[in-house]
Amino acid sequence: MAAGRTSNSDILHPDKGNVSTDEKGWIKVNENLETTCKNVWAFGDCNGQQLFKHVGNYESTVVFQNAVLRQDVKVSYHAVPHAVFSWPEIAGAGLSEEEAIESFGEESISIGFEEFENTGKGLAMDLHDYFVKVIIEDNSQQILGIHIIGPQASVLIHQVIPLMYVDGPQTHPLVHSMDIHPSLSEVVKRAFYSQYSIGEYHMILKEKELEKS
Repeated sequence: MAAGRTSNSDILHPDKGNVSTDEKGWIKVNENLETTCKNVWAFGDCNGQQLFKHVGNYESTVVFQNAVLRQDVKVSYHAVPHAVFSWPEIAGAGLSEEEAIESFGEESISIGFEEFENTGKGLAMDLHDYFVKVIIEDNSQQILGIHIIGPQASVLIHQVIPLMYVDGPQTHPLVHSMDIHPSLSEVVKRAFYSQYSIGEYHMILKEKELEKS
């Protein structure tokens, strides 16, 4: 049973070093990951931002750039990836469909959707009911979110995460590049080829009996 994690600042007393914590005991940091005590920095689980090892790795780089190199690097959590190493694997990054609609409006969002079985590799591996879903802002072609359920989801998602940090249209590099055939990576590209409105996307799910009418 996984019961979650809590701060142990109640026994470490960072307040004695003029380092403030929030109501849940997490160390308060600014957008540069500096604490309320100047030149004291906090990264990883202790700041309560995103409790992932890979986030701690990323934050350590930001702290090095700011504390040691004296740069002004701001932390960004807009494309934090996560994965569940089950069978099948589940991976995601960015906004959910509901969050994207709430932030940008239903008329501004397209959904890219493709199933593994519609690729040569997926067919050869006899993969069924696995898919890639991408959420795209129409005008800017910014990638707002990606969600994958299927074999190697935690690997495939890394085709997209770097693009979510690119200025300008983010879908173009992936759509206009080549994938090895046959490979599972083709399902990611095909999800970007197949962009539907919110209504069309849910109609497709109902036709496939993946969503109740």
